[in-house]
Amino acid sequence: MRLLHTADWHLGRTLHQSDLSEDHAAYLDHLIDLVRSESVDAVLVSGDVYDRAFPPVDSVKLLHATLRRLTELTHVILTAGNHDSAQRLGFLEGLTNEHLHLRTSPRSALQPVTIPSASGPACFLAIPYLDVDAARRAFALPDGQLPARSHEAVMNAVVRELDPVAAAAREAGAHLVVAAHAFVAGGEPSESERDIQVGGVDRIPVGVFAPLSADYVALGHLHRPQNISAASRTRYSGSPLAFSFSEANDVKSSSLVDITSAGVSLEEIPAPVRHPLAVVRGTLAELLGRTDVSDKTRVKAILTDTVRPREAFTQLKDHFPHLLALTHEPTEVIRESVTVTARQLADPLTVVETFVSHVTGEDMTAPQRSVLQDTYEGLLARERTR
Repeated sequence: MRLLHTADWHLGRTLHQSDLSEDHAAYLDHLIDLVRSESVDAVLVSGDVYDRAFPPVDSVKLLHATLRRLTELTHVILTAGNHDSAQRLGFLEGLTNEHLHLRTSPRSALQPVTIPSASGPACFLAIPYLDVDAARRAFALPDGQLPARSHEAVMNAVVRELDPVAAAAREAGAHLVVAAHAFVAGGEPSESERDIQVGGVDRIPVGVFAPLSADYVALGHLHRPQNISAASRTRYSGSPLAFSFSEANDVKSSSLVDITSAGVSLEEIPAPVRHPLAVVRGTLAELLGRTDVSDKTRVKAILTDTVRPREAFTQLKDHFPHLLALTHEPTEVIRESVTVTARQLADPLTVVETFVSHVTGEDMTAPQRSVLQDTYEGLLARERTR
């Protein structure tokens, strides 16, 4: 069984208001080429295909086109994540064919997907993101008792009901693959995942999947590709794109997984990068002198000048065409106490002038004072006419 594990596409997402649709389209074209060239038996998408419950129309069209192209080549197993709307993904039922398998609601996790391959059949148990309150109701015990209100408790409830399904698959000699969208303890997050805490707890232990004795556990939610447990082959494929500057040095990829009677082997296939990310730090003069950053790179600049330079963003934007973020973190922070009398506080112009001087380290110029005076008097005149 040859499996391509991917997750966390987040179609419709932006990075500091920069459109990522071309980056997404390039990755999905790459994914289709990979399926074709590597003779993949199944593509497993472990949640968060959309970035929000109501994605842009173009993102919906892109997903529909991609699923149509993929299912012409192979099986696709797709689950909902915490960013997706199960109802929104349910609209894909109209596209469902023998090669597209959707798992969006809590109890849909109990429907196994069996796919043939050269090395024998594989049974997929695909668990969507479990909203704790909805999953507690869905997996109530016969006496009406609900699982505890935590991610671990509802996942345990699902695994208990899946145990006989997994046992039957193993007895039939099938390979067993589990998919889940969750924060598993031991995983390293980045800045771009949405918090899923309930009662202050967001993680579940990796051992929760142990009763199923899966050959491979395909996880979604965390955006860095990483193994959680080498022994049980529990892995996050990570997102195909970087969604925060904390991921600037991450190598984004898809996981090509081969499962045979001899065991499991895995290869990370790098994702295409149309626009690398870079975090550059230094004084304005130092940054304007940088020649090692390509014009296609999306940039976050950190200025270290003692005083924030005037028109820094404009100058840096000319130098870095894809400058998306600018912060000021001076290496030498000068903090002088400012004493303002009660009489001075009564004058808004003095308050503003004192603030500007304190922040910039320079006194306001006569033209600046004139603009401030005219603006303030204009506001007063407007108030008087109300």
